[in-house]
Amino acid sequence: FLLLAYRFGAFFLSEPSPQGAGQPQQAVRLIQKGIQANPDEWRLWHDLGFIYYWDLKDYPAAAAAYLEGSKNPHAAPWMKVMAAVILQKGGNVETSRFLWREIYQSAEDKSIRQNALEHLQTLQATEDIAELEKRVSLFRDQTGRWPQSFSELVAQGLLQGIPEDPLRFPYRIEPNGKVSLN
Repeated sequence: FLLLAYRFGAFFLSEPSPQGAGQPQQAVRLIQKGIQANPDEWRLWHDLGFIYYWDLKDYPAAAAAYLEGSKNPHAAPWMKVMAAVILQKGGNVETSRFLWREIYQSAEDKSIRQNALEHLQTLQATEDIAELEKRVSLFRDQTGRWPQSFSELVAQGLLQGIPEDPLRFPYRIEPNGKVSLN
C-alpha cells in the first residue's frame, strides 16, 4: 500500500535543497518502512540501494540492498548485477549512469523522471569537461599557452568541432584553461 508515497517521498527527502529536503537518512527510514509494509515490492529495495549509493555514498549498504532485493522472485534480473557492480566498482560513473537510466526508464512519475534526466545530463557534462580539459592541457603542452577558444583546438586537430553540453550549449574555456558550462 502507498507505494507512490514511499517512493516519491524518499526521493524528495533524499534530494538536496531546493529540489528536496536534503535528508537522505530520513529517506532510508521511509523506504525501510515501505519495505516492511510491502515485503514483496522489490522496487523499494532498488530505491533503498539507490539512496545509499548516490546520496550517502555507502557502497556496501547499497550493494546489500540490491542483493537483498534481488532475492524477490519478481525482481528485475539486473538487481543482482547491480550488487556485484557496486561492490566491485563503488562510486563509479558508469554505475551512477546505470542507476539514473534505470530510474528514468522505470519511473512513472514525471518529476522523478525529470530528476533522473537532470542527473544523467550532469554525469555527461562532468565526463565531457574532464575530457575537454585533457585536450586543453594538450594544446598548452603543444603551444605553450592556454587556448582562448575551442576553435583553436579544432584548428590544432584536437577536436572535431565545437563541443556542446547535454542541453546543446557550447562549453567555455576559462583563461586558466578550465572548462565550464556556458
